[in-house]
Amino acid sequence: MREARFVLPGVPQGSNRSSGRHWSQLRSERGPQREWRYLGAVAVAHARRTGAWDGRPFVAVDMEARFWLPDRRRRDLDGLMFGLKGAIDALQPSVIPDDDWQHVRAITAVAAGVDRANPRVEITLREVPA
Repeated sequence: MREARFVLPGVPQGSNRSSGRHWSQLRSERGPQREWRYLGAVAVAHARRTGAWDGRPFVAVDMEARFWLPDRRRRDLDGLMFGLKGAIDALQPSVIPDDDWQHVRAITAVAAGVDRANPRVEITLREVPA
């Protein structure tokens, strides 16, 4: 069973930051999504270079996102997953064909702990039968 690991620096902006704001303000803040899409693409290239991914696309996967947080502030895991959407989009089509239910069977979010020196998100893809 194949497995690939992608490491992205930092922690994404959660969805709670945007609650209670007008849609026109939120529309102008698409920068964080673009930034995470860029970080995802860099993580794919780095994984290929270091051997953390063999370069062959997966057909169907289980995805695990491990969040190493910069501090002990309260955060919602579902909000962090919302912020990670751009990075998951960067995995297609080179790593997974699409991020729909036929290709990503399960997504698990784990608060792995606090790492003040190196906050990051580790995305692990495990191949499952198609």
